[in-house]
Amino acid sequence: MNKARVLLFTAGLACVTIRGAAQSDSGKISVDLYVMSLCPFGVQAENGMFPAVDFLNKYADLNLHFIGRDDSGGQPRFTALHGEPEVKENIRQVCVMKHYPRKYRDYILERNKNYRDPDWRPAARQTGLDPAVIEKCAESAEGAKLYADNLKAHQKRGARGSPTIDIAGKPYQGARGKRSFGLAICEAIKAQGQKIPTVCDEITAWPADAAAQAAAGCGDTAPPPNVFDITVITDQNCAICKPTLTEALRRYHPGAKISTVDAASALGKKLISLHQARGLPLYILDKKVEQDWMFKSLMNASFYAESGGGYIVKPGPNTYAVTIHANRERRARHLDIFMESLSPFTVKAQSEFLEFAGTDGARDFTFSMHYLVRESSKGGPLIALRGEPEIQESIRQACLFHKAAVAEYFSYLTCRNQNIDDPQLAVTCLKPNQAVRKCMETKEGENLLRQDAGLAGILGIGGGPALFWENKYGPFGWHETDWKTLILTK
Repeated sequence: MNKARVLLFTAGLACVTIRGAAQSDSGKISVDLYVMSLCPFGVQAENGMFPAVDFLNKYADLNLHFIGRDDSGGQPRFTALHGEPEVKENIRQVCVMKHYPRKYRDYILERNKNYRDPDWRPAARQTGLDPAVIEKCAESAEGAKLYADNLKAHQKRGARGSPTIDIAGKPYQGARGKRSFGLAICEAIKAQGQKIPTVCDEITAWPADAAAQAAAGCGDTAPPPNVFDITVITDQNCAICKPTLTEALRRYHPGAKISTVDAASALGKKLISLHQARGLPLYILDKKVEQDWMFKSLMNASFYAESGGGYIVKPGPNTYAVTIHANRERRARHLDIFMESLSPFTVKAQSEFLEFAGTDGARDFTFSMHYLVRESSKGGPLIALRGEPEIQESIRQACLFHKAAVAEYFSYLTCRNQNIDDPQLAVTCLKPNQAVRKCMETKEGENLLRQDAGLAGILGIGGGPALFWENKYGPFGWHETDWKTLILTK
């Protein structure tokens, strides 16, 4: 599902260093990662390294260590480059390594999807971990000891930058993607005089990684902060669309003066026009950012782009998701819901929405249902995640929504969702009127899905359930925000 929150400018910086003996005790290639859990460059390296090592697990051992400071006599005892949130996440991750050794990489990869969000529990639950077990460890002497022991490795290594990467005991400076890491491990196997495994041939066929990433990193020391302005343009009509990068930008650029401007103001309109922005929030950095010690690394990592005599933060999967579409006309108090008709998550969302629809709060807003399918090509066959059965179910529901009374549509959902795995329920529960039947039996229903596919493509919605508010705000994941607040807020 498309995330509406920032993905990369997280509360801190994950810094990676890989180093160790040429071979581990198991005889495999040694790969050691030294990280700060909230560094975007470290997160980038983890996201590439973990799947590479998993693919080559018969030939490589991965060890994960953290970069931080331990002052046993001080208060607080532990400190990290990106503050207390990073210390806490570092400790949680060493606790996961202790209590869930087979799942710790799964947790970290899930956490990395939205690592700036202070709520780590969804990532734990998503990967089958018990948050209570992690919390008990992290907040006890056990967690402190595990973390203190973990930090000794980076202190011995002298790892200070994030990421620092060693493979088979040698520093690695290449691109930080799955293919590049996999090939580097294969080369290390060859350098040991071993026969290169056949799986290395498969790695050469993987998509190429982005280039020129090796120079970017987080250091645990920095020169005095450079003073310059950052202007954030946002839309005050949407309470849940507040800028999410300001705290992270303060960490990157401690000397920056950050101000917020409403998109509807004269200055806001002028800046939107100057930078030709189609989506908000818009983060504008003045040209003096070039003098900041972090600028070069962030520019090399494609986080920033030149614009209007200065720079802007580039929206995208590595930075943040647009939550306000400046080029779309606002449709007051209208909710668009995007669903995969045979998804269990959709069933849960529909159940919650149907229950809410009968309350007083449901009387003063409108809504539209959209079904997530895609076209194989322009005008080509429709494709759904769960195949033809989901295409047919989506057509049924789309035709009902557009051609029947809302009560009939809701009645069908209530009946059908008792067991979405039973196709017979689609027949039993459906009581189509003539217009619905015609829609289902002609191209009309298919065309409704094509319209939904087009809108989802424009908004960048890849999975559901997701919501879009007032034809302008979002998309938001169903579980990422309290959608009832949107509706109940006047």
